[in-house]
Amino acid sequence: MVTLRLQQIHVPPGQRILLEAISWHEFEAIVEELGEHRGTRIAYSKGILEIVSPLPEHEKAKVVISDLLKVLLDELDMPWESLGSTTFRREEMAAGIEPDDCFYIQHQAAMVGKDRIDLTVPTYPSRRRRNAVCGDEPNGRDCSSLAGLSTMGTGAYPAMMSQERGRRL
Repeated sequence: MVTLRLQQIHVPPGQRILLEAISWHEFEAIVEELGEHRGTRIAYSKGILEIVSPLPEHEKAKVVISDLLKVLLDELDMPWESLGSTTFRREEMAAGIEPDDCFYIQHQAAMVGKDRIDLTVPTYPSRRRRNAVCGDEPNGRDCSSLAGLSTMGTGAYPAMMSQERGRRL
């Protein structure tokens, strides 16, 4: 068996890597070791971990869309709470995801001042967005961020845009 340290793995911008047979404990340890301040996003679903490094244009689109949503919500006089790229995790569902941005609108009041989120309590984000390269994997499995979010049990699918395909998922 070969053991690698996370510092040895480099994901170039616009690329992703898939790691298979990752236990929940390993996923938690990887997220902890990667830390809060990094340029990658993760998605975990049933033993498959995807690490994505967004391109600069991805980040620009994220900022523009998030800013437009904030302006719209403010103009409609709707209170909102943004938690940015918070890592959402559900151990019992073996799923975790980091959206580029998430907004609490319907449950905004319940989220003000929260440092920790319990996803078993129904205060899920009203909108999560992630620009991602989504699609079917050659081996028939899909570890895209959509797969991770759809298994989170939040009752709502996020608005997702595949920049390469130019279509809304």
